[in-house]
Amino acid sequence: MGNSEKKSADANVGVSVAGGGFPRVMMVRDLPDRKWLKRVVVCANKTGCVAYNIIEELDDLHDGTEFIKWRFYKEVEPETKFMELTIDEIAERFGVSASQISIKK
Repeated sequence: MGNSEKKSADANVGVSVAGGGFPRVMMVRDLPDRKWLKRVVVCANKTGCVAYNIIEELDDLHDGTEFIKWRFYKEVEPETKFMELTIDEIAERFGVSASQISIKK
């Protein structure tokens, strides 16, 4: 289990939901070995959460969508952004030639 999850006595997992603020987008799953799914959660406690069945974003909320109880939930982790650069782009940015660049880890 990730650091952002807590284990309760009855093996259900959740996160601290300090500040409340529902509905909100969170990651949910029903079993520990299943893939995390993004859903709009309407309430949560230490035994699980209730979320819309297929709604992934607050902008998509509409009447007639059923709710599902999920045992596991966590906050959505921010996406990691990567930057891909060429040696020539780095050289141009720093005003040197590509042959003057040495990249260390």
